[in-house]
Amino acid sequence: MSNWKDTVRTDEFDDLVAEVSLNLLQATEPVRLCFGVDTTLEEAKAAEVVVNELLQKLPSLEGTIANAAFKYYQLLVKALSEYGESYSLPVADDAAALRQFYQLMAIHLPFELEAGHFGLEFRCEFEEEHGMGIRFRNWQIEEVGDGSEAFSLD
Repeated sequence: MSNWKDTVRTDEFDDLVAEVSLNLLQATEPVRLCFGVDTTLEEAKAAEVVVNELLQKLPSLEGTIANAAFKYYQLLVKALSEYGESYSLPVADDAAALRQFYQLMAIHLPFELEAGHFGLEFRCEFEEEHGMGIRFRNWQIEEVGDGSEAFSLD
C-alpha cells in the first residue's frame, strides 16, 4: 500500500481524490480514492484511520466481491437473453473464471465517513458502457449494479 495521503489533490473536476496501489481485485494501475462531495483537503487527510482500515480489510472481502460480481454477471446474461439482444459477453462459469473480466478502478467514500461504508467501481468487459459498482455499508454488500452504485452513498 502506497502512502495515499501524499497523493491527495483536487482533480480536473474539482473533486478531492487520492491514489493507492493495490494488489487485489485485478487492479493493474493505481486505484483512485474519491472523497465525498464538499470534503476538504484537511478532512481527507484526517480520514487516515477510516481509509487505512478500509484498505487493510479490503483483501478479506475479495471472495465476497467476486461472488457478488458473478451474480450480477448472471443477471446481465439472463436479461440480455430474455430481450433477444445479441451482445458478445465473455463466458464465465463461476466467480473465479469471471475475475479476469473486471478490474477495480475507484473506491468512493461518503462525505460523512464511517467505517465499512464505501463503494467500489469497476471497469468490466461484461458491461463496458456502465461498468459495475458495489456499495457497502457496515462491511456488508448493500447493492450491486452499474458503476453508479459505487458513488450512490447517501
